[in-house]
Amino acid sequence: MRIFVTGFAHTQTIDPRDEDLVNVCPFTEQLWYFAKMMVDRGHEVIHIGMPGSVVPAGVEHVDGASEEVWRVLYGSRGPLEPFILSIDHAYGKHWNDFAAKVRQIVLARGGEPYSSIVATLCPYEPAIKDLPQIVVEVGIGYPKAVSPFRVYLSNAWRHFHEGLEGNWGGDKWYRQVIPLGLNLDLFGPVVPTRDKQDFFLVQTRMLEPKGVRIAVQVARELQTPIILTGRGDASPFVAEWPQGAKYAGISSLKVRRELMRSAKALLSPTRYVEPLGAVALEAMASGCPVISSDFGGFTETVVHGYTGWRCNTFDEYVWAARNADRIDPFTCRAWVERNNNFERVGAAYEEYFESLLRLRAGKLKAGADWLDAGPATERKMLGRAFRDYSMFYDGPHEPPVEIRQDIKPGENPEAGIYHHLRG
Repeated sequence: MRIFVTGFAHTQTIDPRDEDLVNVCPFTEQLWYFAKMMVDRGHEVIHIGMPGSVVPAGVEHVDGASEEVWRVLYGSRGPLEPFILSIDHAYGKHWNDFAAKVRQIVLARGGEPYSSIVATLCPYEPAIKDLPQIVVEVGIGYPKAVSPFRVYLSNAWRHFHEGLEGNWGGDKWYRQVIPLGLNLDLFGPVVPTRDKQDFFLVQTRMLEPKGVRIAVQVARELQTPIILTGRGDASPFVAEWPQGAKYAGISSLKVRRELMRSAKALLSPTRYVEPLGAVALEAMASGCPVISSDFGGFTETVVHGYTGWRCNTFDEYVWAARNADRIDPFTCRAWVERNNNFERVGAAYEEYFESLLRLRAGKLKAGADWLDAGPATERKMLGRAFRDYSMFYDGPHEPPVEIRQDIKPGENPEAGIYHHLRG
């Protein structure tokens, strides 16, 4: 299988495994690991991106624009400064040159029509519009998607898009959900609950919608220290409780890992519909319980009562934080190991791409119907969005909630009313 991976006109694709690196662009990290998963599975992977990009071993890199122009526009930017995404004037010419280069390379090396995959994130439409190959957005966590072939990072975000588009009737068969692949070697080792330090952790952008103020208020209610780390101005939040709060700034992977390993819990009370919330996966991989909102991507990553608590009210957040020690750090790690490892995620992408390559080429421009694909001879990952909960049923486990005993005679006990948040 030939897979083109389009980088970004505004930044270089870099190796995210550098523990001292401060990377403020999660999309480049996601693309880098996607390319590695695919090349490790034996596929031909061609990365089209900015000069100076560092791609995984075995991936071919092709420059997508002039290094001289890129350095004039973006090369002097500090690592923590926001990217300029304007496409006016010189920036617009640079972006259009990048789009033209992407098209040139795909047209020249893509082979027969609809025989190659073009994998992209936050696609620049002039680069991909009407390309005679299969264009796939491979990990959507942003507001607007354009390709008929889409991979979302959560069902929650897929459904959010369906609602925005007024697509209540469904029939978008080639939109899929594939979990985020995580480099588990970069997180841990797990610290047992008895050895945890006495602080809560917030690791996000310092913004109201990210729920930073809620997290500080919870810590203040419990008179427990809290450490804030991430990009932005934390002073409005720290000022509410200066005695116990500490802002650690934006941190390298090495620093973040140690904070996640040691914290009693990660507080992620995001106030908007979070497309995924990758920090929750990183925390659980480090053995850190997660206390999150009860909507958005957290509903698929945080297993309520087993790897953390999902909350809707301040009272619930306080209860959950007080009971963070009920969550086993080793269960948190095992959950992510089982569901977000590269072998599982890579196989899911591979099967999805194979299903697209079986489509009849003539149907692709108008959007494929589910009857247009040839049948598969075998299936590796039939449930791409399937979460493997079997670890919770391998043996006797205390449930996170209790079933009420006032079930009527003859009524199915499983249909009973459940208490919210045991305790």
